[in-house]
Amino acid sequence: MVMMMWEDVTVERPSSFGAQRKKLLLSGITGFAEPARVMAVMGPSGCGKTTFLDSLTGKLAPNVVMTGNILINGKKNLNSRDVSYVAQEELFLGTLTVKETLTFSANMRLPSKMSKEEINKVVEETIMEMGLEDCADTRIGNWHCIIEVNNGNEKIRDQKDTD
Repeated sequence: MVMMMWEDVTVERPSSFGAQRKKLLLSGITGFAEPARVMAVMGPSGCGKTTFLDSLTGKLAPNVVMTGNILINGKKNLNSRDVSYVAQEELFLGTLTVKETLTFSANMRLPSKMSKEEINKVVEETIMEMGLEDCADTRIGNWHCIIEVNNGNEKIRDQKDTD
């Protein structure tokens, strides 16, 4: 089980137009996420939800500065490959099966030191936990479609619409 805590997290970026001042994106956020609990980050558009999640996962832009502490099981050394979140909109290739999609995602997000067997075990466990055994080998869509998950609702779009 993983416990995550954040203490006094402040995020700034250089101001636009080359000014000396910095733009404050987040200020002094403190909180925690408990294991085996669902947590929602909610707020109006532009309030800093994505910036907050990017700061927790170590995925801030290079010119953005974060101060404060992020602890995973009490440790400060955050590896961005160890923590992730599901974005509001995710695109999946319609030509891949559910299992292939999860395997691709696992290969991109899990630590590179994990063996193929370890990654396959994580994928199998995820399929079982999500109750996807019956459709694991089913293609998500046909060759010219992708499935977009937006706010939990699936919709199929023609891939040429995304260009």
